Amino acid sequence: MNNRQDSEIVRRKPFDLQEAVILPDAYLSCYKTGASNTETAEATSQRLRALALERGMMIDDSFRSATGIQGRLR
Repeated sequence: MNNRQDSEIVRRKPFDLQEAVILPDAYLSCYKTGASNTETAEATSQRLRALALERGMMIDDSFRSATGIQGRLR
């Protein structure tokens, strides 16, 4: 990426392999613990957002939102 793109807020980005592995892990965790889809989606959203920040990405509130994650878990 060039410097201009590095400083832009990431809004839409396809799931990479590491993020894609988190989704089935979250689903199985939900199934095992009996957590609701809403609780699972919120926890997964926080996990994915933390991963993005660790990678140095600038994200907004809509990035990997709990609502979007709920749809993917279904």
